[in-house]
Amino acid sequence: MPNTRWVSYKSYSGYVTTGGPKIDQPVNSGLHIDRAVYLSGQLEAGSWGTVQGYDGCAMSGGILHNIAVSPKDLSQGTFFALLREISVRAKAEFAPIDAEFKRLGWTISADGKLRLTATGALVSGETIRLELSGSAKGAVLKTGPDSNRARVWAERFFTLFSAPGTYAAQSDYAASWLADGNKGDELAVYRKFSTGGVATFLVKHPGDSIISLPVDLLPVEVELAMCVYHSFSVNAPGAAKAVLSPILGRLDKLTPAGFATALIRGLGKKQYGNWLDSPGDGSNRYDKTRKAVWARSDLWNGPMAKSLMPKDL
Repeated sequence: MPNTRWVSYKSYSGYVTTGGPKIDQPVNSGLHIDRAVYLSGQLEAGSWGTVQGYDGCAMSGGILHNIAVSPKDLSQGTFFALLREISVRAKAEFAPIDAEFKRLGWTISADGKLRLTATGALVSGETIRLELSGSAKGAVLKTGPDSNRARVWAERFFTLFSAPGTYAAQSDYAASWLADGNKGDELAVYRKFSTGGVATFLVKHPGDSIISLPVDLLPVEVELAMCVYHSFSVNAPGAAKAVLSPILGRLDKLTPAGFATALIRGLGKKQYGNWLDSPGDGSNRYDKTRKAVWARSDLWNGPMAKSLMPKDL
């Protein structure tokens, strides 16, 4: 049963809908990137279906909370590219949203953008915010027709994203997004430490992706550290890159455990947003990530995880 509530945030306001099933497993625990998606999802969504339209983004949803509109410049975000992936792979589940978009004269084009069906022009950020979150400025009142419409949209998208038939599409989209991030620096790590056929392929094809990298071709310490890295990078790619890049200069001198220690400690000690570890069990990103890792000894060896991610850095 969805739980929808009105929330205010800075100068914005709107609805958040929660109450879906917990994201309790990677879609494919044998793939490194799917495990990274799972861990990132514990920080970003936690449960299938969670959507929010109260922070100026018009609407956000999916495992990594892809946004519909950037509050900075009102450009379209990646929310519609995610919807495009779902529309192709889960047609029945997407049909109600598709019908509403058609009613509005909207369509999602092959490039993952929301466009006017009649002209092919991009739907403006103001128009998207007005329709989906009830206010062109991103601040909807608690009552009234605009507020009611915003609530209905939040619950429509909750229904879509909480439908099991969409899980694989959501996970695969998130995996592609993660794998295409700080690609050069990340591939340097994977080329250094991965073994077997994939490692050979990455050396010969340096521009390729780790989208299908099996987990057992990475040292366990590196696999965990890169999952942690991705869970931070989702929040701020530039800040995560600033931690990883300096480590690359001494990559040849580091053991898998040495690399993992340096990367995780760098992320947990980074003074950015809510990343910085503080004594005890806090609500900072390091502690939230650590607790999510500790809780899954079936994915990451418990003693190793506690050694690399201690309670206090």
